[in-house]
Amino acid sequence: MLLNLKRAVALITLYISSAVVAAELPGVATLQVEVPERAQPLGVTVWYPATQGTDVVSIGDSAVFEGTRGLRDAAVAEGTFPLVLVAHGGMRSAPHLGEWVGAALAQRGFIALVVPSPRLGPADAGIAVAELWKRPADLSASLGALQSHSRWQGHLDSANVGVLGFFLGGTSALSLLGARLDAQRFGQLCDEGGTGLDCDWFSGQGVDLRAVDTVALEASRREHRIGAAVIVDPEMSAVFTATSLASIRAPVYVLNLGRAGDSLPGLDASGLAGAVPGLDYHRLAQATRFSAFSLCKPGGTAILAQEGSSAICTSDAEQGRERIHAQLVSLIAGFFSRHHREQGARGKRQEARGKEQGARSKEQGARSKEQGARGKGQGARGKGQGLTAYRFLSLFSFPFPLAPSTFNLAPDLPDPIAGMYRRDTPAL
Repeated sequence: MLLNLKRAVALITLYISSAVVAAELPGVATLQVEVPERAQPLGVTVWYPATQGTDVVSIGDSAVFEGTRGLRDAAVAEGTFPLVLVAHGGMRSAPHLGEWVGAALAQRGFIALVVPSPRLGPADAGIAVAELWKRPADLSASLGALQSHSRWQGHLDSANVGVLGFFLGGTSALSLLGARLDAQRFGQLCDEGGTGLDCDWFSGQGVDLRAVDTVALEASRREHRIGAAVIVDPEMSAVFTATSLASIRAPVYVLNLGRAGDSLPGLDASGLAGAVPGLDYHRLAQATRFSAFSLCKPGGTAILAQEGSSAICTSDAEQGRERIHAQLVSLIAGFFSRHHREQGARGKRQEARGKEQGARSKEQGARSKEQGARGKGQGARGKGQGLTAYRFLSLFSFPFPLAPSTFNLAPDLPDPIAGMYRRDTPAL
C-alpha cells in the first residue's frame, strides 16, 4: 500500500513538473519554402509564443551540441507579435546554430523565423561564393512565405519586422538593409594581409575570388519589409561600399564578441560605426565568437578535440555559455523591443496628425459650405432687388430704349421692352 502511494506521488510529481516545463517552452513549427535560387525547398523553423502543447521536441540535437526544446505545433498565443528573421553561421556552419536564440526570442514575445544555412561539404568551395547572394534570397523568400501563410497571418505584426544575423548571416542582414558588396574588395580578401576567413579552403580547391559573378555579387538585395537589424560578428563588413552603407536608414545594432584586439580581423565590425548613420555599436568583452554557438554536450569537447576545434566548446568555460547567451538575448531583445515601441509611438503620432488634418479638412469644408450658402443668399437678394428695380422703372416712359443691363440687372430676368432695345442706339 505504501509502495503504491509512493509511486502515485512520484507520477503526480513527474506530471506536474512536465506541465510546468511545457508551460515555459515556446511553440515550434517547420515550414517548407520555395526559393528561386535553390534547387530544393528550404526547411525553416518558426519559434513563437504558445499557450497549449504537450509534444516536446528538440531541434538541432547532435553529438556535439544540445538541441533546443519546444512544443511542436502548439497553439499560437492570442495577439500579434513582432517578427525577427534569424540567419546564423558562416560558409560551412551546422544548419541549426540559430535555434537557441530563436526560442529565446519567442519566450520574450517575438515570432522568430530561423532560416538555416545549407550544408556545404569539404569539396564545395567552388559553389560556396554564391551563398553571398543566395542567403539574402533565402531570407526574403522565407519572410514572404510566412506572411502569406494562413496560420500566421493573424499573428504577425508585419509593420515590425527585424533581422538578426551572425557571421555570414550578419553579411546577409546588411545586404537586406541595402548594403552592397564591392567586387574589387572581395577579390582582395585572400591576398596577403587580407581578412578572408575561408581562404585556405578556397585556395585548396583553386577558387579565385576575382573570378566570381560580379553582377550577382554587387547587385542590391534590399528588402524593404525589414525595419531594424541586429548584427553579430558579421563577416566582410569592410567589403561593402561606403555609399551603400551611408544609404541605410533602418536602426542597426552591431555586436562584436570579445575584447578589442581579440576578434578575428574578418569579424571586426567597428568600422561600421562611422559608416552607417545612427548605428549603435557595442562590444561584449566577456564573450568569444564561439559564444554564439549552441550549448555543447559533455562529450562534445572530446569529439571536437580530435579535429583540433575544442575551443568551440571550451572558450566560455570561465563565464559559462548559458550565462553569455542570456546576456546576448537581453541585448538583442531589448533593441528590437525599443524599436517596436518607437514604431508604435510614431504610428500613434501619425494617426493623431491624420485625425488633426481630417478635422481641419472638415472645418474647411464646413466653412466652404457656409460661404457658399452666404453667396447663394446674396445672389438671391441681388436678383430680388434687381427685379424690383426693373419693375419700378418699367412704370415710367423714357425717350430712349431701356435695357435691363443698363441698370446692372440680372441677365436672366424677363425683359418686357427687349424688343425696343437696339445696340446701335446712340448714347445721349
